[in-house]
Amino acid sequence: MQLFSRRSLRFQVIVITLIILVIPALVILYDNHYAGKKEEITFMAKEERLGTIVQTVSQDLNAQMFANKKLMSQMNTKELHAYLGELFSEVATPKVEINPGVRLSLYIPESNELVVKGFLHNYRKLSADEQVEREKEIFKSSYAGIQSVIASGHPLATISGEPDDRFFQNFVPIRYNDEIVAVLWADERLHPIFDQARQFRTMSRSFSLLAIVIGGLGAFVVINNLTLNVRRIKKGLENLEKDINNLLPEMPGEMGQIVGAINKMACSLAEKERLEEEMRRQERLASLGQVVTGVAHELRNPLGIIKTTVQLMEGEVNEPSVQEYCHVIKNQVDRQNKVITELLAYGRPSKPLKELLQLNKLLDAVLTFTSAQLRQNKVKLKTIYDQNLPHVYADADRIKQVFVNLILNSVQAMPHGGRLVISTSYNLDQVMVKFKDSGIGIQEGDIKKVFEPFFTTKDTGTGLGLTICRQIVMMHKGDIKVENNEEGGVTFIVILPIVEQGVDN
Repeated sequence: MQLFSRRSLRFQVIVITLIILVIPALVILYDNHYAGKKEEITFMAKEERLGTIVQTVSQDLNAQMFANKKLMSQMNTKELHAYLGELFSEVATPKVEINPGVRLSLYIPESNELVVKGFLHNYRKLSADEQVEREKEIFKSSYAGIQSVIASGHPLATISGEPDDRFFQNFVPIRYNDEIVAVLWADERLHPIFDQARQFRTMSRSFSLLAIVIGGLGAFVVINNLTLNVRRIKKGLENLEKDINNLLPEMPGEMGQIVGAINKMACSLAEKERLEEEMRRQERLASLGQVVTGVAHELRNPLGIIKTTVQLMEGEVNEPSVQEYCHVIKNQVDRQNKVITELLAYGRPSKPLKELLQLNKLLDAVLTFTSAQLRQNKVKLKTIYDQNLPHVYADADRIKQVFVNLILNSVQAMPHGGRLVISTSYNLDQVMVKFKDSGIGIQEGDIKKVFEPFFTTKDTGTGLGLTICRQIVMMHKGDIKVENNEEGGVTFIVILPIVEQGVDN
């Protein structure tokens, strides 16, 4: 039993189904065989009984013919046929009287005469016309047997008649001078219930076997679908184990409910992992911010001294070469001061000063001082604003800083010009601003790193611009996302919550 339970679900269900289907099929086949044997025994009994009667009549008739052989030899053909009919009537009448329900008949082929004794049914006295019609029906129903006996010269047992009125027949040839001069046969009616029962059994067995076959095929289809869905779920779980975001494909019925529950659990786990990773990242960034703030303070003062010293040198020394060196030093000091300013902004962010904002107007204000740079870099701008955009409660300067940074990033991603589409939209509780460019895009492996501190693909970048943008958006309880476009370029999506005025979130 343990060995069976360890096999696959498909194997177990198929074995059980075969057991369920095979047993009734064997019972039907056994019943069919048993019923066939029963019918065979019945036919043999009737054949033996009618055979005995026919053989007795045939022997008596042959004895009479042998006893009157000299007389018969003096008769012409017509007289001989008439005499055969008389002898048959004389011999057959006593037999049918002691065997009610048995009919004896004699057919003489040369004269096409038929002599009938006895009835298969309850009988009554028949008129001449009725007797003629009766003999025609008897001859018609027995014609095949008569011809078979004449052709073969051997006795024959068969069943004739209509489906609702069948009778058993036993034929024997009657010979005179080694020639078949007549065919003798006995009929006995089969009870109608016998034929009806046989038809019903045949029909019921056929329907039962058909039902078993259809049920078996249906069971195998169900089993195949079940095991196929189980394999799909198993494969999906294996993929889910590798990547929590590889959800299982949808399925119908109960399997679909199971898949839905698994996918829901996977989404919950993915969200939990995301929140845990976000928490760890925030902790790392907080620690990094403290270090960055201390380092920035330590660097700012020496840089200030260096810049002051260089400025004094410029005023006191008029050598062109010295002036050139001083210019280079001041540019580098200014560049490092900019980095230090960004480090301080990242490591020690101030609390946002929130107010009620309409982002469409805020974007227009940002574009007034960035449009020149867009034109200079041959970037075509298109704005798609939702005119019913709700207000948000946010720090205008901080959000401007985010928008400017994203616009400048798009310009830098299109060094030979391109197209920038800025669009706004909203749903029930969020406002979304999208910046879609046609630039060089971001490699798939770098998508998750773009918001990490000091990650950059630019030769002169600090790697803090997008990190600060994300920090500002997160201060507003929002989110910022990036995705590659199918036609090239990237789309940055800034998401801010819709809140009531005066609610500090």
